[in-house]
Amino acid sequence: MDYTVTSSGDTRTASLKGRLTFQEQRLFRTLIEDMFSEAAARYVIDLKQVEYIDSSGLGMLLIARKRAQQAKAVIALTNVPANARETFTTARFEDLFEISG
Repeated sequence: MDYTVTSSGDTRTASLKGRLTFQEQRLFRTLIEDMFSEAAARYVIDLKQVEYIDSSGLGMLLIARKRAQQAKAVIALTNVPANARETFTTARFEDLFEISG
């Protein structure tokens, strides 16, 4: 997995590329530190270039949600891959995150 974090106004966006699996746990924790290193009202995780998300990846997204809650900020997921949409629905992620795209 690769990622970039950008800021625009009061939003910080992490754009992910590759796979979001157990093997990427350490890198994802680094991503979280980078993403939340600057205060924002809204944090977005862009999954447009993510090829695959396993159950560990879902757990990592929940870690990001917890950090956003601690920061009293909104967290959103965008560009959820088609192959992950059913899993997100089953896990009721639409109740936990703003989801678009």
